[in-house]
Amino acid sequence: MRPEDFVVSVSQGVPQSVRELFWLVFFASRGRGISLDAHFPWLDDEIDVVCLQIADVRPRTHDTPLAALLIRKVDVAKGKCIGLVGLVCVAEEWRGKGLSTKLLSKAAELGREINLSALVLWTQKPDVYVGQGFRVDEQDIFCHVKKNISIYPTEKYSTNSWPDKKALEKKQGLAPFATFGEIIKSQKASLVVFHSAQISTLVDWEGEDVDVISLLHSALPDHWALTSNEDERLIFLLKEQGFHVEHRSSSVRMIKVLDAVTSIKIPQINIMDRI
Repeated sequence: MRPEDFVVSVSQGVPQSVRELFWLVFFASRGRGISLDAHFPWLDDEIDVVCLQIADVRPRTHDTPLAALLIRKVDVAKGKCIGLVGLVCVAEEWRGKGLSTKLLSKAAELGREINLSALVLWTQKPDVYVGQGFRVDEQDIFCHVKKNISIYPTEKYSTNSWPDKKALEKKQGLAPFATFGEIIKSQKASLVVFHSAQISTLVDWEGEDVDVISLLHSALPDHWALTSNEDERLIFLLKEQGFHVEHRSSSVRMIKVLDAVTSIKIPQINIMDRI
């Protein structure tokens, strides 16, 4: 196929053939994953989810998708919406032909048409997106945490499977690295922990600082992980309480402003709500 033969098509919702490409690229090829619905429970939304794809339109190819991405529309302020961009992928044999560039260009064009204020994505390869007008907005870090064993755990708590009713209503998804989620609650605090074969990762928490720290001491194993923004207050509190914390840079959040007239503040977005 010639470059001019690559045409981007847009659809509300996600076609089955594209779902199969997503699963192959992001899960099957990496030996991980539960199901697309577990990780992205909003995939069936045909109002706020838009799929962009480039298909092989040659005879006898059955319009096989060669590349695709998703945009999920999210309200962030009164009358203001952003588009979360994710699952940007190209079939292995078609990489290096400019297909992702074509998709991202179309995504920006579409975003303006549907009045999105900005496009937002997370990546560990920011150089890929700089040329498309995206800029780094936030830095995530991944922390390995070792418990302070000198403090005796005393907090009583209960555990339940995640997602709970709240997560289901918000259509929050299990992170791709995880196999299951758990909610841990004391009388005054709660944690959401995602588990994998390698480690347990804290992804959300509620409660006063002292109550959260107490529950972390009591409920989590000697070694666990935390994924957060680099300025997260909890990291400093853990160090103050004698936890040993080692961290490394993880994904960056990148934004492309589409509405240059009206400024918009994009809030922090939890890993459960990302693409």
